[in-house]
Amino acid sequence: MSEAEIWELILLSQANAATYIAMLLTLLSGYLVVAHLVGAKLTKQQIVIINLLFLSAAVWIAFPAFAAFERASFLLSLTSETYRSPRSAGMHLAPTASVVIFSGAILASLRFMWDVRDRKSPE
Repeated sequence: MSEAEIWELILLSQANAATYIAMLLTLLSGYLVVAHLVGAKLTKQQIVIINLLFLSAAVWIAFPAFAAFERASFLLSLTSETYRSPRSAGMHLAPTASVVIFSGAILASLRFMWDVRDRKSPE
């Protein structure tokens, strides 16, 4: 495999990760809108169903994004230093950073729903 083909695979992996990030942001936005608009009115059973669906979808979307970043990082290690930008030196951190950021966003969204449901009086 030529270096040009490896770079193409790196760019494809990064594009795939960006697509999954967009999907995750869409999911998070939808969940937060539902939480804000009707979260306090939902029954416990409805909340359990919505939270399980949200968590399942979020993990289903976040895992391939992580895998795409990991693949891009691995492929970058196969390229020569000649064509790498100085910014690509941090690419090996992208998989770990994505897990931390995605987990934080998912947990923050669940916390938002909890706060909406636990609110005693409007502030």
